[in-house]
Amino acid sequence: AFKIIIKPGTTTFSDFQRLVASKCDGEFTGAGHLIPDAIETGTPPIDWSVYLLQSPSWPEFTKAANYLLCDVASFDKWIDLATSLGQC
Repeated sequence: AFKIIIKPGTTTFSDFQRLVASKCDGEFTGAGHLIPDAIETGTPPIDWSVYLLQSPSWPEFTKAANYLLCDVASFDKWIDLATSLGQC
């Protein structure tokens, strides 16, 4: 796992995906190109699983719930809630 800094209202879903690809490349040499290729082709599929720390009133965003970012709307929902909870 690694930390990614997201700027609410500025970081888009595409930005998020690029940040993850960059971090993966830093952790695993040569991995950075694999993620953009998979995003573009859809193969292999990537599950963008995210969660919020200390969010008991939002069970869909707990780690166990395995909330998936599958499009811009799901990303916006996650980031908006994180911002409102002060986690961004």
